[in-house]
Amino acid sequence: MLSRQYSIGGDVHTCESLRAAHDVLELNVERHMASTQSCYTKSMHLLVGGEFRGSCGEPAAIEGESTELANLERELVKEGEKLSDMLAMPVKDALGRDLHIDYSDDICNVRDILDTTLARRNIFSDSVELQKLTLEQVTHIYTYEEDARMAIKWMEDLYNVMIKCHSHVGCNIHEIQVQKDELQTFQETGKSIYNYGCQLLEASQALRISCRLDADSIPQGMLQQLQYTWHRLQAISQEHMTRLRVSAVFHRSVEEYSQQLQELRLSVRNLKQTPNSSSGISSESDTRASPPIIISGRDVVAEMMLLMLMWMVGGYVDKSTTTTMSANGPAALLRDQLRKHLVVREQLLLEVGRMMRLGRLLKTRLKEPFVLDAVTGMRCV
Repeated sequence: MLSRQYSIGGDVHTCESLRAAHDVLELNVERHMASTQSCYTKSMHLLVGGEFRGSCGEPAAIEGESTELANLERELVKEGEKLSDMLAMPVKDALGRDLHIDYSDDICNVRDILDTTLARRNIFSDSVELQKLTLEQVTHIYTYEEDARMAIKWMEDLYNVMIKCHSHVGCNIHEIQVQKDELQTFQETGKSIYNYGCQLLEASQALRISCRLDADSIPQGMLQQLQYTWHRLQAISQEHMTRLRVSAVFHRSVEEYSQQLQELRLSVRNLKQTPNSSSGISSESDTRASPPIIISGRDVVAEMMLLMLMWMVGGYVDKSTTTTMSANGPAALLRDQLRKHLVVREQLLLEVGRMMRLGRLLKTRLKEPFVLDAVTGMRCV
């Protein structure tokens, strides 16, 4: 506007017109300031109402208004300085003579207007920067809380996957070890997600306090939900890990007892072959075919009992031969070794029976579902 008017007027009417035009310019500046303040007030109203999603676009609007106002302020300062320079120039008549007209009051008035404009510009810039910082913090609050909700959803998905696809127990030690490794991966992933969600909620709460917003409503509720989901996941993983460890101990013990029974069976067979090879005396029990080696643990127990019965009937512990072999050293040593094997067999059979009862109990326990408390999410005892 001032770029189209270089004169200051030679009479009262012209000066009043220029002054009215300058007042219009000041009104335009005030209108832009009011528009920016309205954007900020609207944004704060959205924040107080908790509608962070609607306030995410407000910083861009404030930035546009502040840019437009800064351009207008630069034009005003430029034209004001140009007007001051023009007023400071000497005024001459048509013959080139100085008229000695004093415009010092007008120059001071223009300088005062420029100084006031600069002061308002500084106040407005500080206010805009504070508003922009507040809105940026609110945007971060919205982003943090959305990410925290996503972390809760991730943990719920992880919990559902563990319940549906990773709650069974393997049938041997190798499968159980693979399941334990997978479960440890689940636990580490769940713990990382939980820590990530807690950090997001702590940052959100700190920003809420900085922006003077309600710091206890949404973050506390989300924190309780996050802790509840984490407790459920942790309880299920710990319960399943306990089942895997107990099952691994059971399978390892069964294999150990089965191996001991097989070794005992081979030892008895060696005792049976030792006297035949040393004395050269054959009997009906010596020519009887040896039973085949059976690998199964239950069949090993049955054959062990059958083999001991065959030894009792075959004459190694027969009463008719006891008196004739009483003075014979190898026969007495053979009877002692056989008695030791019988004692070991009885102990192993007791352990095998105990493991069979434990296996039935473990099978029943593994079929039970995971039961959690509805309030705390922890495992019910």
